[in-house]
Amino acid sequence: MTAGADGVHVGQHDLSVRDVRRIAGRNLVVGVSTHNLDEARPRAVEDGADYCGVGAMFASSTKDRQPAGIAYLRSFIERYPRMPHLAIGGIDANNVAHLVEARPMASPSVPEFAARMTLLLQHVKLSKRFRDQWRPGCCRVRRSAKRQASTGSSR
Repeated sequence: MTAGADGVHVGQHDLSVRDVRRIAGRNLVVGVSTHNLDEARPRAVEDGADYCGVGAMFASSTKDRQPAGIAYLRSFIERYPRMPHLAIGGIDANNVAHLVEARPMASPSVPEFAARMTLLLQHVKLSKRFRDQWRPGCCRVRRSAKRQASTGSSR
């Protein structure tokens, strides 16, 4: 918050999304790293994360855990097709072709997907602004106008 960041990405052993929102408010984009569907549902989907880090896709020198692999990415996309997500972990020029076949929304470490990541995060931020500014009943005028147009009424 002090740094003026648009968001934060938390791991499995960090604060929950709910705790982050309680501390920082609803305007911060919050992402969560997950390694399997059992972590994704409660920590990202149900807790209301704005996006989910899905991985690790491949072995990495920065993490000493077994990678979740592309099978997890495919399972995640099948189970949560509308949840914004990033493929993360161990992705490089030697294995990126395997990742492309799985069709993730974005990946921060793959040039082909980096631009998509920027667009994805912009989409998340715009969606949050719309959700925060939307009020029940705001669309009644449009429905009424549509009804009048279809009946020819101008009252």
